[in-house]
Formats: sequence, structure tokens, C-alpha cells
Amino acid sequence: MPKKILFISHDASRTGAPIILLNFLRWFQDNTNIPFRIILREDGELKPEFQALAPVNIFNIKNIPNDGLIKKIFFIPASRH
Repeated sequence: MPKKILFISHDASRTGAPIILLNFLRWFQDNTNIPFRIILREDGELKPEFQALAPVNIFNIKNIPNDGLIKKIFFIPASRH
């Protein structure tokens, strides 16, 4: 079975991290044969550009129970003070 990769971004806004991920994914697509998918925590104006590269899903955190593992992973506090 071929390997697949899942890339995750906090959103698809026209800001630093999503732009860097988008540029990396363009390079990745041009230089590998590995299929991938993209999960966005929130929508944004770069979504069509992500969709041009691979299937994109918006992760709706509101549908996950508060005690769920996925919610815990996505909402780790930045500071534990």
C-alpha cells in the first residue's frame, strides 16, 4: 500500500505559516509522487489554492466532544502558568 501524508494548517489565511505550507506543498507535489491531503482548522482565502494541490477538509472542532482526544490535541494551552 502506498504511503500517504496528511498536512494540517490552522487556517488558510494569507499570512506567514499558511503561505509557507502552501509553497512547500507546491514543491512537494512537483518533486514527489506521494499523495497527500490537507486539513484546515479554519477556512480562508488561500483555500482554493490548497484545493488545487490536494483534497481539503475543514476540521469543524465544534462537532467534537469536549473530552475528545482530537480536541485535546488541537487545543493544548500555549502556556501552563
